[in-house]
Amino acid sequence: REYKISSAYATRIGENDVVRVGGSGDGADEGYLMKETGTTSLSKPIGVFRGCSYTDPNTNQKVFKNQYPGSITASDIVAVVADDPDLVFEAQGNGAVVQAELGENCALVQGSGTNSATGMSSHGVNATTATTDTLPFRVVGFVNRPGSAVGDTYTDVYVCWNAAIHAFRVATAR
Repeated sequence: REYKISSAYATRIGENDVVRVGGSGDGADEGYLMKETGTTSLSKPIGVFRGCSYTDPNTNQKVFKNQYPGSITASDIVAVVADDPDLVFEAQGNGAVVQAELGENCALVQGSGTNSATGMSSHGVNATTATTDTLPFRVVGFVNRPGSAVGDTYTDVYVCWNAAIHAFRVATAR
């Protein structure tokens, strides 16, 4: 689905970053898409950023990017967001995730930011899982492909939104 980003929003958003819609405490960004900055407690995330388009203020040309570079002054910034609350995502743990952790919950790891060359997010999930119901993700599977194995150094896992975390599932509005 498409969401607007406010003109001159300063924060870079990379492909696959977790995003939310700004609330009343976000000033001029209220009602616009923003990067989620939390880890163990998220502010009603709406989904995962997949790319954006806008009219470049320097060239007056429409551009399509897999990242929002930040501080773009344009009135037509539109982001594409994977916002289905039932989506399952592939993520990399910041350590080993073992079979016994299947079905447990985990936090978001913000990483070192967006890779400026590729536009990709450095988000991942915390390999330390728990039964804590307020953590944003639940481990629902393990990636099975060459170079990825259960319990390896940086385990690739499948995660979904934990119950009552996604903005579409939370009873109170943003």
